[in-house]
Amino acid sequence: MASRPELVAPPEIFYDDAEARKYTSSSRIIEIQASLSERALELLDLPDDGIPKLLLDIGCGSGLSGEILSENGHHWIGLDISPSMLNVAIERDVEGDLLLGDMGQGLGLRPGVIDGVISISAVQWLCNADKSSHNPILRLKAFFNSLYRCLANGARAAFQIYPENINQRELILKAAMHAGFAGGIVVDYPHSTKKRKEFLVLTCGQRAINSMPEVPSLLISENLPTTTVRPHRVVAVLCRLVSAVPSPPWSARPFWLAASTRNIIKLNKRDIMAVHSESGSQEKKSSNGVNELLTFNAENMQNNMKIIYYSRTFLSIIGGVVAGILGFTGLKGFVFYLLLMAVTSVVLVAKAKFSIQTYFDSWNRVLLDGFLGGLMSFVLFWTFAYDIVHIF
Repeated sequence: MASRPELVAPPEIFYDDAEARKYTSSSRIIEIQASLSERALELLDLPDDGIPKLLLDIGCGSGLSGEILSENGHHWIGLDISPSMLNVAIERDVEGDLLLGDMGQGLGLRPGVIDGVISISAVQWLCNADKSSHNPILRLKAFFNSLYRCLANGARAAFQIYPENINQRELILKAAMHAGFAGGIVVDYPHSTKKRKEFLVLTCGQRAINSMPEVPSLLISENLPTTTVRPHRVVAVLCRLVSAVPSPPWSARPFWLAASTRNIIKLNKRDIMAVHSESGSQEKKSSNGVNELLTFNAENMQNNMKIIYYSRTFLSIIGGVVAGILGFTGLKGFVFYLLLMAVTSVVLVAKAKFSIQTYFDSWNRVLLDGFLGGLMSFVLFWTFAYDIVHIF
């Protein structure tokens, strides 16, 4: 079995002049690239309004995917780290604009100008540290954060990926989630060894929120059937999105957290992601032998983090006023603040039913987030209340 290219050498070295020409001249590769690009374009679900869109092809190589975009009437920008690949693309006189750059350093594009993104077998390269200065987590963060900024509101990105293991898949999904994306992994031909293809489909902005289904209660059934959408293609999901439950009448209370449940997530009218029933383990083997992953809805994550900040700020102000009225000075006041924050953390954990991983990606979110900001508010109102009551 041949070694994976990313394990042999960095992309700018692996795809030298000889490899770039070999890759582009292979009829088999051209056919596979065209098929994957058409599928990625289909997953973007672009509106059929006759208006050409500006698309970004990440890891464009010699422009094979770009030709599919041009054939469908779209304008495109291609980004690749290999000068040899881009030279071949120039020789082939592709219609798109070409950029030489490292996606792991971020995309230097204007905010909100890209209508959609495709990428064929490129993103998983970021999971490798080809240089001593490379940190896969930081490189993925820079990539997805810059990608989110340059996408128009509601735009989609479709990445064909082949992660080496479950850890790489989880690393990519977490980076996309932290950047603010919603979405999941779509698998074509999940039961076929040769035809199986994996796509990470992400949505940016308001459309990501609107595409989430409304969940009436926490009592929703999780044993949902897998849906066959075409005679020759089955689309399954390998990750779950955490969808928000409508808040009850008392949702304005400061410690309400967006609860979670699992449900069917629709990509469009034809492609339905089916969710497997939940087990006690975050990672397990499904019937087709593929690991499942648990991911979070970025909107809910952001909402829960805001709740923490609002709660700590509110209680810091109240605590500062109380400390000032009681006449606490020096160390007593700071000890009082530490106790107040400890109680806040306990209440947040209790509100989350002691299942932190369901609502947050780390315990640090509950224990530390908002601590310093709350301290500033506490000191301000502590001194203010103390001066009014005990000095003036």
